[in-house]
Amino acid sequence: MTKVISISTDRNIFVTGSTVQKRQTEYGQLFDELHVVVFSKGFMGLPRKIELAPNVWAYGTSSISKLFYMSDAKRLAHKIITSRALLSKDVVVSTQDPFETGLVGLSLKKKFKISLHVQIHTDFLSPYFIGESLINRGRAMFASRVLRHADAVRVVSKRIASSLSRVALKTGVVPVVLPIYVDIEKFESAPVTVDLKKKYPQFNFIVLIASRLTREKNISLGIMAFSKLLGLNTRTGLVVVGSGPEERKLKSLVKKLKIDKSVVFEPWQNDLISYYKTANLFLVTSNYEGYGMTIVEAIASHCPVVSTDVGIAKEILQDGISFVCPVGDENCFVDLTLKLIADNALRERFGFEARGRLGEVTFSLKKDYLDAYKKSIDAASY
Repeated sequence: MTKVISISTDRNIFVTGSTVQKRQTEYGQLFDELHVVVFSKGFMGLPRKIELAPNVWAYGTSSISKLFYMSDAKRLAHKIITSRALLSKDVVVSTQDPFETGLVGLSLKKKFKISLHVQIHTDFLSPYFIGESLINRGRAMFASRVLRHADAVRVVSKRIASSLSRVALKTGVVPVVLPIYVDIEKFESAPVTVDLKKKYPQFNFIVLIASRLTREKNISLGIMAFSKLLGLNTRTGLVVVGSGPEERKLKSLVKKLKIDKSVVFEPWQNDLISYYKTANLFLVTSNYEGYGMTIVEAIASHCPVVSTDVGIAKEILQDGISFVCPVGDENCFVDLTLKLIADNALRERFGFEARGRLGEVTFSLKKDYLDAYKKSIDAASY
């Protein structure tokens, strides 16, 4: 069986009982060994090594600065390979992205002659990604270098595969579209523990945003659109669930627009299902997404969605009538929301139809997803 060294940035693997920890443990059942090396800083207090299962381990780089993430990750992976006397023909290094973790994977591939599997969760060829910062521009440049040497590439959506094809990156391999697994049955059957309509009885129509409050999520677009909407429907409420570096800026925008009585900020919730189920509409306002898991989660919870043209939005949110807006188009959000407020039958019909398309963007059974994931890793060593 294959031995996998995964290079990751997701520190939630060290949180007992977390979704990430459970997922990596499940991945470990597919392989002979799974070693997950995670970028982390020493002062975070994260363990240097934990055993998640008899054949699954997670390692923190404990770097003194993020500038040393890559070198420390390479050092750790080097130690794993040599101390366990792993044979190059049995080892696949799988990287979370084609960026910093991808460069680590490429270095290990060249040094130990092992196979390289690259995962892409972000539409890094989107002009909004590239234009967001000099760092992202640099990432897009060296991603092409990493992908040229990859033995297998996994992308999470057709959008990313199309982006790679459109710019004719010489990946050397055909990307495999492997969507993110979402437990649809869990969302459908979960009981409601928090009812937004009872929590905020002053609102007769509740718009929900649940996201990291970061620049690329463009939550300000949703707030600006809601401000226009509020002038036409005064009892509409906006609930923003999440936290992040943009939080203070967004709260200031709400005050500036004098809509603070109609906008509620809540910290991130572990039980988002109840929020989806008791909201009237879910908004996705991102500038770019590789996939868009919250779209799937909301639809699985029977909550209508209006989204920017990102990730899987066009695959699931349009069929005759489109509930997809151009990036940055607040008027589109206002128009579509007004339609949904005015037409309850439209909300129910579109939600039902979108629910029927979930099979196009995720897996019905976890076993099928795990089998496909294993196949994508094994493809790197063929």
